[in-house]
Amino acid sequence: MGGINVRILFTFIAIIITVMQTNSQIPDPTISDSLLLIHEDLLDQQSDNEESYEENNENVECKISIRSRMIHREQKGIGYYNGYYSGSVDKIYNRFNIKINQQTTGNFLIEKDAGESYKNRFTSFNFTSINVNHFIRKFIFGDYRLEFGQGLTLWSGNSFQKGSDIVAPVNRKSRGIISTLSADETHFYRGIAVETRWRSLNISSFISSVGRTANLDTNGKIISFDMSGYFRTRNELKRRNNTNQTLTGGRIVYEFLNNNYVGLLFLNTSYSRKFSCNNSTKYYQHPYKMISADFKMSAKGISFYGEMVMTSSLISGTGSILIYTGKNITLVSSYRFYPGFKQPFAMPFGEQGEKEFGLYSGVRYNPFNTLHLSFYYDQYKKIDLNYFPLYGYDFLADVKYYLKSKLSLVFNYRKRVNESHYLIKNNAGLTEKIIGWNYRQRFRLTLDYKISTSIVTRARMEINLYRDEINSSNKSGFLFYHDMIFKILKYLSVNLRGIYFKNDCNETVSYELERDVDGVRSQIILYGEGVKFYLLASYNLKNWLKFSGKYSVLLRDDVLKIGTGQDTLPGNRDSRISVQVDVNL
Repeated sequence: MGGINVRILFTFIAIIITVMQTNSQIPDPTISDSLLLIHEDLLDQQSDNEESYEENNENVECKISIRSRMIHREQKGIGYYNGYYSGSVDKIYNRFNIKINQQTTGNFLIEKDAGESYKNRFTSFNFTSINVNHFIRKFIFGDYRLEFGQGLTLWSGNSFQKGSDIVAPVNRKSRGIISTLSADETHFYRGIAVETRWRSLNISSFISSVGRTANLDTNGKIISFDMSGYFRTRNELKRRNNTNQTLTGGRIVYEFLNNNYVGLLFLNTSYSRKFSCNNSTKYYQHPYKMISADFKMSAKGISFYGEMVMTSSLISGTGSILIYTGKNITLVSSYRFYPGFKQPFAMPFGEQGEKEFGLYSGVRYNPFNTLHLSFYYDQYKKIDLNYFPLYGYDFLADVKYYLKSKLSLVFNYRKRVNESHYLIKNNAGLTEKIIGWNYRQRFRLTLDYKISTSIVTRARMEINLYRDEINSSNKSGFLFYHDMIFKILKYLSVNLRGIYFKNDCNETVSYELERDVDGVRSQIILYGEGVKFYLLASYNLKNWLKFSGKYSVLLRDDVLKIGTGQDTLPGNRDSRISVQVDVNL
């Protein structure tokens, strides 16, 4: 009984913290925040994106979880002192989830980005019921995501990019209708979604009406969509949700023989504004009605899968073959043809997802349990409506070697060769456009060592090279970091990382994926020269109460001030503090 009272007390405290955070977000021009100057993308992981309710068979009548998070930036851009940004320095996230029983859940989220005032916060909610009866498998009211086929028509979650896993990017496993509670303000739908099943037929239907933020021309027509989710200034607030998107559709899937299937999707999309008639939106003139077909056929280690999308004027698609041999060899090949139109909120595989053709091939070979080899080669052509097509290729080799059970060594090499447009002065003094090649190479070496059951270390060195054929320039970049992860006692874990980087230009920058508090993934682009350090700690008390926090510091040696314009920091230091509390009852 005493334990229950303690949990109730902590729940009460968490609610008070949430209310205090809400009330503290009155705009104050003397304390504000700037845009993430090092282009840090906070991407929600599955814990914040969508809960796998179907996989949790715990027999409980009611379960409540509360997550409260604050990310504070110690240095502030000048736009916060002069009132250019409307809100405070802090990024605030509060989530409440209640699982009433095995079938029914409810979720509610309030989130504000740095620089936004709390009155302009983002709010998300949904009510989900699964396995209602033998016919209705899932019912969602509120916010949800859609993942169908290979992402050519509808895919509003995170998508895989090309990397050492050669299969996942071109063989996506769609989850259909997903109950979501994410701080992503763009890739979601709002309305009603139902998934039903009758014998071998799986039927999904959905309707959504949601505001989208569009960039408009002088005539009030759509040029593109703003995916940033930032609404900190008067101009940004003026554009917020200036276009309404209405989406209705359904998908029928016929399943047969060992999870093979054929699916057919119908989609009708309309916007409250018209699209601007220019080259960038040429194929948006008739995007309102779409039909797509996707399939998976497999037998004896060979699988075929793909998707084809049909609009009133264009056909786009992708087809792949996956071969598993009996000698630890996996072969994959995928062809894509995207002559023009792409659904604005889809995420197809490729270089740019539209106006391109490409052939991707990969091999994965495990000759021994201690040696894993992966290779891919992607050759593509990008279509330019104003000029000649641009060609390129992308090659990757990844070698993983495991020494016993405590030490692993990974070598990764990637080469990208692309044609690009250049503007030069000819002999007559006139500006003309020509095509030239540029070359990018990356060498990466990673060492992981498990010192003991409670101490793990990782070291990585990365070299980036860039060569421009037209300007005859050669640039380079370097990154080194060292990780130490400690598990102290049973409930406390600590992660330390130190980083040194140096880059000659934007083409040689390094991308660094950091560990963070639960539900946040920090992907950093490290520009210039400098060092970075972070400390991440979490304390888990009997699986129902968890405290976690992170402190990071970035020091740039190549500049006196970080950032430009309203986002300029007062010096070359950028430090941040993240604090999070999770309560599970």
